[in-house]
Amino acid sequence: MIWLFLLNLVFAKPTDWEQTIDKVSKGIVSIRISSNRYFDTESTSVGVATGFVVDAERGIILTNRHVVEPGPVTSYAVLLNNEEIPLKPMYRDPVHDFGFYSYDPAKVKHMELPALELCPDCAKVGMDIRLIGNDAGEKISILPATLARLDRNAPNYGRPRYNDFNTFYFQAAAGSSGGSSGSPVLDIEGRVVALNAGGKTRAASSFFLPLNRVQRAFQLLTSGEEISRGTLQTHLVHRPYDEATRLGLRAESETQLREAFPRRDGVLVVKHVNPKGPADGKLRSGDVLIRLNGQLISDFLSVEQVLDESVGKSIRLEVDRGGKAVQIEVVPQDLHSITPDSFVDGCGGTFHQLSYQTARHYNVPIEGIFVAFPGYCFSKSSIYRSTIIAKINGQSVSTVEDFWKLAQGFAHGEKIQVHHFSLGESYRMRRSVVTWDRKWFPLIKWQRNDVQGQWDKEKAADIAIKAQQEVVNTKHPRWPNRIERKLAPSLVTVDFTIPYRVEGVYGTEYRGTGVIVDVEKGLVMVDRDTVPVALGDVHIIFAGDARVPGEVVWLHPEHNVAIVKYDPATIGDTPVKQVKLIDKTPKVGQNIFLVGRNRNFEMVSKKSKINNHLDIVPRRPRVPLFQDSNLTVYEVDGAPPTVGGVLADKRGRVYALWASFVKVKGRNNDYKKYGLPSFVLQEALDHYKTDDVPVLGVFWQHLSIVEARKFGLTDEQAITLGKLDPRRRVLTVQRVSKKSKGYDKIQVGDILLEANGEPVVALRDVQTMVRSGDVTIKLLRNGKAVTVKLSPESRSGLGVRRVLFFGGGLFHDVPISVADYWAGDLTGAYLTWCARGAPCSRDSLSSTSRIVSVNDTEIKNLDDLALFLKNTNTEKPLRFSVLSLRGVPDTITLRRDDLYWPSWWIELTKKDGWRIRDL
Repeated sequence: MIWLFLLNLVFAKPTDWEQTIDKVSKGIVSIRISSNRYFDTESTSVGVATGFVVDAERGIILTNRHVVEPGPVTSYAVLLNNEEIPLKPMYRDPVHDFGFYSYDPAKVKHMELPALELCPDCAKVGMDIRLIGNDAGEKISILPATLARLDRNAPNYGRPRYNDFNTFYFQAAAGSSGGSSGSPVLDIEGRVVALNAGGKTRAASSFFLPLNRVQRAFQLLTSGEEISRGTLQTHLVHRPYDEATRLGLRAESETQLREAFPRRDGVLVVKHVNPKGPADGKLRSGDVLIRLNGQLISDFLSVEQVLDESVGKSIRLEVDRGGKAVQIEVVPQDLHSITPDSFVDGCGGTFHQLSYQTARHYNVPIEGIFVAFPGYCFSKSSIYRSTIIAKINGQSVSTVEDFWKLAQGFAHGEKIQVHHFSLGESYRMRRSVVTWDRKWFPLIKWQRNDVQGQWDKEKAADIAIKAQQEVVNTKHPRWPNRIERKLAPSLVTVDFTIPYRVEGVYGTEYRGTGVIVDVEKGLVMVDRDTVPVALGDVHIIFAGDARVPGEVVWLHPEHNVAIVKYDPATIGDTPVKQVKLIDKTPKVGQNIFLVGRNRNFEMVSKKSKINNHLDIVPRRPRVPLFQDSNLTVYEVDGAPPTVGGVLADKRGRVYALWASFVKVKGRNNDYKKYGLPSFVLQEALDHYKTDDVPVLGVFWQHLSIVEARKFGLTDEQAITLGKLDPRRRVLTVQRVSKKSKGYDKIQVGDILLEANGEPVVALRDVQTMVRSGDVTIKLLRNGKAVTVKLSPESRSGLGVRRVLFFGGGLFHDVPISVADYWAGDLTGAYLTWCARGAPCSRDSLSSTSRIVSVNDTEIKNLDDLALFLKNTNTEKPLRFSVLSLRGVPDTITLRRDDLYWPSWWIELTKKDGWRIRDL
């Protein structure tokens, strides 16, 4: 009879499964997930999974714990008919991989959702099953399989990821993959016998969670009772009898267990006892569990039933340890109490209490504050994710409340001492100094609210931002080299950190060498690879040990120069000296001194030679960013490793800034140092005063006369132009900015013959004429001379000084690089960056897009977007009309999330500098 039953299951008629699938498929939903914060074992992300209705009247959906998420999550269910309904998390088990979402049944308008029946005891080895879910993101994928095992240990996905434990798992060769998480495992009757939870990536094995504890939690949840969960902070595993015997299982115990559980082939063994947990010092790794409260026991379910009903009450354990019976009494702990349900957002990071889920991976007690995401402040101090904060300023921090109280009292710019250790090196306590920030990021405490299905937030009161800078005095070391001693008072180290990525910046921390160009005003020049944008924190280090704050005051819109400023009063009597610039071009082969500072602030120098004069020829970057152009720079032979410096003569007079230049290479960028001529530095000082740089918007590059002849250059023209450059080169148009007033007059490939009536082949000569006003140029185009009169446009060096944070994305006015390298218009609002897990990421609003309208309202600039968002308060999705860098139009719908991703301005004010304020 048994074989007939199994054969009927294996060879069930296709029509039977068709009827089953038709009956249950309407109750299976696709779940779109947005993880809003780094939390415990999870990171910010967007994804898709599966769930199914278990109570249609109340609106309850069952899925995996890692789909409900332990931290803040925003989710939507997509029904079989493509209706979309919002979900709210109700419950997630602290250990096992299941959780529940709720939805409002009234919001389901066009179909009825049937509830699927849970049948925990229906699973049998050899049973024919079906997984119906969203395998690999494909809606309603049906995977057939046969249950092969019902007693597999929970799969281990590695640390520090989430892992289930203390339960059996089912196994089948279903071949499920991403998106199938939370799928029901169905029998031929349409009953749910297990919950799909995971699988192997290199095999077809899929792992299913049994439903016994799921059903208990569901019953308590629907009756409004508390779902009690007990723990001994002990990890148990199932081991076969032969292995248990080697661990010390007594023959008498084995006989009793085999007689009591004839279908089981093993016992439960203690794998790990967490330090300072209820069982620490009582249970040991390798103990074989025999009895619990006097009853023989060999399965996880029986253990959990006792623990969940005995929180705070003593229980009796009998274990075999090394061939001896040992009696133990222990009091189970509330598992929810060691599962974090609150966290603090501060300094751009996320911090909460260490969880049991993470602590057991690393064999550490559940103490201290877990750095889920280090953010801006802590990462700068080399404190990274999965670090435990033990003390702050000598005071122990063991709870979120401890951390929150301290954080509210820290002033902006205050130095705090943090004692911490990495979970991977828990034996090694470290100490770091963190500079607290209240300027760039709000300080918020979050508390989980399972009744409302969201996280409640408490925002710290705003504080006045006024950095208190003490006066620092220092002296320069006596460097062994004379040229180093001479230039040391003029060379400083510039550190620049960026809290928000704008204008295509590729990193967050930069270091370079700056030169003092005005002692009285405290002006320092540095390359734009060190200070690429205005938004950030500047610190200037004198003599390698005196560190003072600075500010970005000007960014050259065409060349690789930034001007930062410090307060001269903050450095006291520290000897400083401004450099003397030489407006003279060193010849190839000329001796030169390269003098700079390395990453350790030490002076470095080398007597070298000018190896070559090179043109900076920018390429179109994948992401729009600043690049130098229309400039000839100096290449030096055998440059020593530095973070920048100068090229000088033996008297210390400066020919060039030794600067880092970005070089676009495919999807990645490379960086190379060259000498940037001193006339650019002098020009920057002049234009900084007026913030007016005339730019033609034409990108030139040199072309050999040999090649130019192919395009119609005559003998007479070649002789005239050839006299001006011993390398026999002419200038040709490489690119024309869309913002250039000559965009429709100049073509790529045009060869420059004359400018203002004079033959020209040098980039500097062209620039000098452009800076003076209108330019009349004669071009060679298709073998014919064409004369064009051009007016330069005025470009500012202030940079982006305000950014709008909305939907997890950073918006600012369209950068000029979009016009320069992508021939795009500068109308609209530009999305420069999008956070993982945020609405912009979830709804595929890509960075580098230009928003040109929202809900048919035209968006000409950032102010238009801000005004629309401020005056529009609706739960309905916003309809964005966007243009890609290539000008391809698209329409994106975005659902705003003002709870987890509120909107605010980040702007530079005259009074307080950079601040954030609500939209």
